[in-house]
Order: sequence, then structure tokens, then C-alpha cells
Amino acid sequence: MLKRLTARLAERIPDDLILKLRKLSPLGFFTGGFTWDSITLTRVDNILDNAILLGYLLLLGLSIVLMYLSAEDRSGASEPTRLKRFRGWYPNLIQFFMGGLFSSYVVFYFHSASMSRTLVFVLLLFALLVANEFLRNSLRNIYLTMGLYFFVAFAFFTFSVPVITKTLSYATFFSSGLLSLALVSGICFLLFKASVLSGRRQMWVLIAQSLAILLALNILYKLNWIPPVPLSVKEAGIYHRIERTGDSYELSYVKPRWYQFWKNSDTVFLKSDGEKVYCFSSVFAPTELSTSIYHHWSVYDPKRKEWSQTDRIRLDITGGRYKGWRTYTNKSNVWPGRWKVEIRTEDGQMLGLRTFRVKETDRELNFLTRTI
Repeated sequence: MLKRLTARLAERIPDDLILKLRKLSPLGFFTGGFTWDSITLTRVDNILDNAILLGYLLLLGLSIVLMYLSAEDRSGASEPTRLKRFRGWYPNLIQFFMGGLFSSYVVFYFHSASMSRTLVFVLLLFALLVANEFLRNSLRNIYLTMGLYFFVAFAFFTFSVPVITKTLSYATFFSSGLLSLALVSGICFLLFKASVLSGRRQMWVLIAQSLAILLALNILYKLNWIPPVPLSVKEAGIYHRIERTGDSYELSYVKPRWYQFWKNSDTVFLKSDGEKVYCFSSVFAPTELSTSIYHHWSVYDPKRKEWSQTDRIRLDITGGRYKGWRTYTNKSNVWPGRWKVEIRTEDGQMLGLRTFRVKETDRELNFLTRTI
């Protein structure tokens, strides 16, 4: 009965509609997969998520090896019959695993990116995610494939190593690159031994390519272009008063106009004499990871047209709380003008940024209080 119904339904669907749906199916699967990752991948320290991504990474490496072992133009070796039967599947598997990894990275790195240059790195990940849908015919280029594999391995180890070691520093970032380099070098050695590569020289060229990518990523790290995963700012804002009551924080800010329904902190700070300015931040860190962050207070000098830092306040945080480790700083010596508070790691990487303008006032203000 069901078979008859589906057959009749298929007969009534026009052929041109089926063709259009077939053309749109890659976009549909791409959108659906990315949406699914955005919903399900919530914690960068989730053991199951990390295990799945590690499985993707290893299976991706295996698929790359099998694709080149079954290539038609292999030099110096006879083609294995069993590998030949599945030759057409390997590029599809590579796209699948690479797409899953890039999709997850966009989600994780976006959580850690601030409204600064670190967003460029997230946009690069998203561009590679989209480009992966059109890379099938380019995967035969071993330099492109191995370069992408080093990049996806590096992006994985960058957040998984701190989760495992419970520390976050440039040393963990650099060790992530070394692990990626070792993984790529191992694959290159296997391909060399299987006579896939044209010779030892090509193997070293591929390894040197990975070294060049590693150097470039380290430069981007030092220039603060890479988000400081696995840390991420869950919330930050400027307030008139902050009080802790039990396990909660009460944050007070000037009541916004009726149409500013999205505002829950001060962007224009109306300051009375002797009043302090408070900056609240909630920073997520993996379980058992302890580190320090810093609130950098700066004021804009209109004459010199540059920002001048006034304070750098250290705050110790401990990971594990899903909504982030809550803490705040305050400053009493502020004057009218443009101000900003940068939330940074010990290495100076940007976690978050809050800008606001200070104006003096003597009128009575109406406040709203939110509890976190």
C-alpha cells in the first residue's frame, strides 16, 4: 500500500521540479548540517563532542590515504583491486568529514571571537566550510588536500589540548601545531612508503608546507587574529551598581527608552559626582581549567586621536560553569568622553570588548536591576 502511494506521488511530481530539488539538495544538506551543529555543539569541553571530532579527524586522514592509494595515476605501484572498487567514495568521505569539522569549528570559534579582528579568522573558517562543498574536483591536488588537513587538525588540537591539560597559554597553542605537524608528517611518510609520492623530495615539500602554515598561524596568534578558544565571553556590560546576593549578582543600569527593548546595560553612562563605573563579565572556561583574565580600561584622547590605557586589572577565573565565571571591576576616576573595556587573556588575546560614553548629569535617574 505504501509503495503504491509513493509511486503515485512520484509520478505526479514534474521532472523539472525534481531536477530543481536535486540542484538545491547540497544547499539544503549544508544548511541543515550547520544548523544542527549550532544547536547541539554547546560546550567546547564536552567529552563526547571532542571524541566525535577526533574520530572525524582520524577518518578524514584515513580517507585521504585511501583516495591516493587508489588513484589512477599512481607511480611505481600496482593499484589494489579492492581500493579501486570504492575509488569514487573517497572524495565524498573527505568532503563529509571535512565539512563536519569546519562546521563545528565555526560554532566553537564564533563563541570565542569578539567584535574585533578575531572575527576574520571565523570568517575564514566559514569560507572554507562553504568552499568544501565545491572542492571535490580539487582534492586530487595533494598540496591543497594536505594543507587543508593540517589546518583542520590544528584547529581541533587548539581547543582540545587546553581541555585535556587544564591549562591555556602560548605553549598549549604551539604544542597543538606540533601535534598537527606530526599527524601530517605521518600521513606523508605512509604515502611515500606506498609510492604515492614522486619521491622523498615531495614528502619534504609537503611537510615544509605544513611548517609554513604553522608559522603563519603563530604570527596570527601573536597579532591577536585567532580567537582564544576554549575561553569565551558569555556576557559583559557596563553598569551603575553591582551587588552580590548569595550566588547571584544584581546589576543596575539606567532604564532605557521604551523602544530600546534589547538594552540590558549602559552604553551611555550618566555619571553623578563620586559615582563608580562597573564592568561585569562572565567568561566560560572548560571544567577544572584555572586561568586569569584582564580588564583593560582605556579612554579616547580626541587631540591625539588614540586610545590611552588607564588600568589593567587582573581577575582569576575557574572553569566549569556553563554560563561562565562571573566577576567584575570598577573605576571611580572617570571623566566625560569615550571609554572602552577590553577583556583579554594573560597572553593579551581579545575575549570581549565593551565601549561606552560617559556624560555628567545631576538629574535623578530611573534604574532597572537584572539578576544573573
